[in-house]
Amino acid sequence: MSNSSAERLVDLIRDARQPVFFGGAGVSTESGLPDFRSAEARQQTRARFGVSPEQILSASFFAAHPETFYRYLHEFLLTPGVEPNRAHRVLAKWGTEIVTQNIDGLHQAAGSDPVWELHGTLATSHCLDCGRSRPTGPIRCECGGLLKPDIVLYEEALPAAALRGAAAALAAADLILVAGTSLNVYPAAGLIPPGTPLAVVNLEPVPISAEVVIHEPVGKVLAWVDDQLTT
Repeated sequence: MSNSSAERLVDLIRDARQPVFFGGAGVSTESGLPDFRSAEARQQTRARFGVSPEQILSASFFAAHPETFYRYLHEFLLTPGVEPNRAHRVLAKWGTEIVTQNIDGLHQAAGSDPVWELHGTLATSHCLDCGRSRPTGPIRCECGGLLKPDIVLYEEALPAAALRGAAAALAAADLILVAGTSLNVYPAAGLIPPGTPLAVVNLEPVPISAEVVIHEPVGKVLAWVDDQLTT
């Protein structure tokens, strides 16, 4: 990263009184979690299941083919033992409010609070028959009902409470740090309010203007910024 961009990011974060972090899949890749929208993941999914990740992760596909959905879940999304990486740890250390498109729970595992999970959580599922909640894993509840992971599938609305909390946090922010997302997933990406200063850390280009844009891994950048803030 260029010295001028990195130093500008340090200044923005140091001066912000109410920063909010808006993150996506690129935040968790350093923990070993693949981005299911990546070209490699798409190719693997099509080779294994004959459809795209978006098709499998839709409400209609889940309803029609729950067994296939769960095979995909266990092969591509459920990753026991994954730990927060340096990006999660730095954000928790700073006490930054988090708005995330991720479903992995790694921000909470690192100690961040509050965390607004726009796309739900993979940690738990609920029974479509009896309503009981339990850790995600099996396809059937003890009552025999189908268990649905508490993630937002395509064709479903975002959870109202998370949406309200995220919108309020972003509206009150004096700096939004956008990281690990190309801002091409809606309606989540549409929550970024116009006029608020933005700083972007993402490997790929993003379709917005910002005070600073750094095309480097999120963990690398945030760890460096934290070092500068503490020296």
